[in-house]
Amino acid sequence: MAARKWINDTGTTTYNSWRSMRNRVLYDSCENHKFYKEKGIQICQRWIDSFDRFVEDMGFRPDGTTLDRIDPDGDYKPSNCRWADTRVQQNNKHSLTKIEKGGVVKTIGEWAYALGLSERQKSAIYKRHSLYGAKTYDELFSENLYSYRKSLEQHTCVVCKTTKSKRWRKSACANCYAKALRYYKKLKQPIDIAGYATLAERACEVVRGAND
Repeated sequence: MAARKWINDTGTTTYNSWRSMRNRVLYDSCENHKFYKEKGIQICQRWIDSFDRFVEDMGFRPDGTTLDRIDPDGDYKPSNCRWADTRVQQNNKHSLTKIEKGGVVKTIGEWAYALGLSERQKSAIYKRHSLYGAKTYDELFSENLYSYRKSLEQHTCVVCKTTKSKRWRKSACANCYAKALRYYKKLKQPIDIAGYATLAERACEVVRGAND
């Protein structure tokens, strides 16, 4: 019978974590290797070829945790690694910035946890931040990011110049859009908001000229 390479049992989640760490950092065939290579992340000499020394330093992996680097830019070494659950790791990612709400500052992960969001909801929030550039509390946690951003836009109607309409159609307020639609329907032509705005301006000029 061949001698065992390691004293500690390799049929464990701890061994899987050690092996995955090595795969990510050392092998091009690993899906995430490029990220670690670009960051220059390495494994300390004590761990790189010894599962037993890894266990001696880290202990066995607790249920519900995975291997986490405290400094995401740092190497895999005893002083920079811990066993952490998903919430701790999400809070530790670069992409999760601190968000202020009512004078209280928390990371995105901490806000999500405080709000009792499900894992699916958390994933959606992280996606808003990383893919769509959401950076404020209201952007991140509004019911609909697109609708929220649209509500912040400063509209000016090209026809009547109002900025106070609650509804907008293209570049016109809802009232002017309805008038333009009726006008072009009578002409049996497609609606032209810019053309209607020009007609409205000319009409105003005529009125102003008559009053002078």
